[in-house]
Amino acid sequence: ATRRFRGFRTVGQIEPPGEDIVVLVAALRKLPESHRRVLVLHHLCDVSVEDVAREIGAPVGTVKAWLARGRRALAQILAETESEEIVDAAPRG
Repeated sequence: ATRRFRGFRTVGQIEPPGEDIVVLVAALRKLPESHRRVLVLHHLCDVSVEDVAREIGAPVGTVKAWLARGRRALAQILAETESEEIVDAAPRG
């Protein structure tokens, strides 16, 4: 069984994602799939709005609306997450 893996090289230790990435992914998962998909394609994969529209088969105006709604919802989720972290970090007495 180990013979199959002789050609593979070890790349080294891969660092776990940072806390910001974990928080962002958790927030993205709370969004509707359509909003999450266009946000990831446009902002994280650097795909133009026109190409996102072509990729998902939706009009450009729809993609723009989903981007706006998705950004607004993501900002709200992240703000709530930040408030929860501040409350959790507050000293208890």
